[in-house]
Amino acid sequence: MKLPALAIAAAFALGIACGLNPGITHRSSSHAFVAFLLGSAVTSLLIGVFFVWRSRVVVAALASLLCWVMPGVTAVCIEEQPRRADHILSLLDAWKINIKSPLGYYGRLADEPKILPWGTGYDIELSGVDYEGSFVPASGGLRLGYIAQIDRAAPLTLHTGDVIAVLTRAKLPKVFRDEGRN
Repeated sequence: MKLPALAIAAAFALGIACGLNPGITHRSSSHAFVAFLLGSAVTSLLIGVFFVWRSRVVVAALASLLCWVMPGVTAVCIEEQPRRADHILSLLDAWKINIKSPLGYYGRLADEPKILPWGTGYDIELSGVDYEGSFVPASGGLRLGYIAQIDRAAPLTLHTGDVIAVLTRAKLPKVFRDEGRN
């Protein structure tokens, strides 16, 4: 009973290993190549179904394994897609902004604020950063934590989609929640 699941996991891992091959990773930015990989996976699935129907189990099993290898390769290619030039991490890498000092960040709330034991957490989808007196368009996200204090008023009630501007000193997270998200 565990053998089919093990074979599927091994085939997917093989696809990931194949996708890390430099011959494939340099093509990963091509949308046509990613579409070709997905089409190959669907084709191998259809071949497998056809040969099961024709009682050719060995060919069907090989097509099924290929059907699981292709999504592994595709997953690596999708993960290797380059970030946009206006992504906040690309701006940091290119030294177009510096997060050592407090900056003004503009954007919209990507999700409802999270009530935490020590305050409130906000996920902001950025639209820009105020750096050295000029507005720099930016995309990406910013996680903001508001620590509740007794002598200060509570933050305004905000909801998903509300426009927000904050002045804060940001730092890169030690663990990214969703690194592949652009």
